Amino acid sequence: MSVVGIILARGGSKRLPGKNVRPLLGKPLIGYSIEAAHGARALSRTIVSTDDAEIARHAAECGAEVPFLRPAELATDDAVITDALSHAVDWLENTGTTVEAVVILQATSPLRRSQHIDEAVELFRKTGADTVAAVSRAATHPYWCWNAQGDLLQPFFSTAHMYMPRNELPPAVIDNGALWVVRRELLRSGEIYGEKVAGYLMEASDAIDIDHLSDFEAAERLLSARTPQD
Repeated sequence: MSVVGIILARGGSKRLPGKNVRPLLGKPLIGYSIEAAHGARALSRTIVSTDDAEIARHAAECGAEVPFLRPAELATDDAVITDALSHAVDWLENTGTTVEAVVILQATSPLRRSQHIDEAVELFRKTGADTVAAVSRAATHPYWCWNAQGDLLQPFFSTAHMYMPRNELPPAVIDNGALWVVRRELLRSGEIYGEKVAGYLMEASDAIDIDHLSDFEAAERLLSARTPQD
């Protein structure tokens, strides 16, 4: 199976300007995703899709293949991620690369490793899933969540669920955004999640998504604490 990686990194971040190339322990943020992709045995090829010339330059300096600049209309706040992915996959196929599955990598997940990519692709092959989503354990169980209706609260499930101890609750996980493995056919239909979705469980500390300065600072602490073999 031909599995390609696509690193998504658009410019114009509002909360943390320039975050995709912001230095993180001496390396541009995007460099960590490039390094993880290059070390993944499961990927036959990886490209960076960005609309920003500065991001493209930094990515290339980190050894990434940046064969085009993404059209501006595919990089707005309202742009649909599947459109940007389809644009990248169409480019690959039009230039002779066979694509059977895509690993989606966001540039804002610097603690994701090559091992995570390889294990997620292996899960994709083993289960025959349409999609593999990287997940982490939910910090708050959905059985304990309320629906706020004005000043009043209604349980999403029932008040009886509110009294259940955690060890009696079914496992609850959430997408962490570190990676997805998706069949090419799904992207053709504008979807990421197919009917059969497998979850690749990651530690939350390996799946930090950089959105605010506090996330960046947390990533610095975690990366500094890693040993070389990590």
